[in-house]
Amino acid sequence: GDQYTVNLHVQEWSCRKWMLTGLPCCHAISCMKYMNLDPKDFVPEYYRRATYEAVYQSMIYLVNGQQLWTKTWCPNVLPPPCKKMPGRPKKRRNLEPWELKKDDTELRRRGSRRKCSRCKSFGHNKSTCKNNPIQPNHPSEPTQPSQPTQPSEPTQPSEPTQVSQPTQPSEPTQPSEPTLVSQPTQTSEPSQPCHPIRQKLKTRKARPQWKP
Repeated sequence: GDQYTVNLHVQEWSCRKWMLTGLPCCHAISCMKYMNLDPKDFVPEYYRRATYEAVYQSMIYLVNGQQLWTKTWCPNVLPPPCKKMPGRPKKRRNLEPWELKKDDTELRRRGSRRKCSRCKSFGHNKSTCKNNPIQPNHPSEPTQPSQPTQPSEPTQPSEPTQVSQPTQPSEPTQPSEPTLVSQPTQTSEPSQPCHPIRQKLKTRKARPQWKP
């Protein structure tokens, strides 16, 4: 089985259960039995029954209910007002310093550990890499030098192109005569039917005017 080292004088051992709980573990008790020691002598005083009885030996008075408490002039203690911050409220609580994992085993955003593209190791990236880059196992073959290209023949000068002569300006056109704009004709008013008596008066001849 597993082996653990126990120090009875300092009350320490490798499994650390005695230091956490204050009570001897099975490994320490086996050492005490081997050395003919009583395990009760290694139990702290606050775990003993006599200490428990001494704590509750004094009189503990009863306490009345809330309706019988004495009222004071001091205002009731209320929680501080909650200030609503701008933006969308957070749903995830802030982690404590001991809850943050900063080693290379923490899952990243994509669900995998970061891998350096320079040294091929996990836990960092290329920008923070301090290791030497890994050289390839198979060295690349030396490339053959490229042959020099032959100089191209000089091109013959092209014949000069003929210059086009300027065209003569065309004669200005005479302005055309202004066209007459036809005015809209006035619409005739509809004739109203006249009365028969008035029609007779219109047909009478005008009387001759008297001249002195």
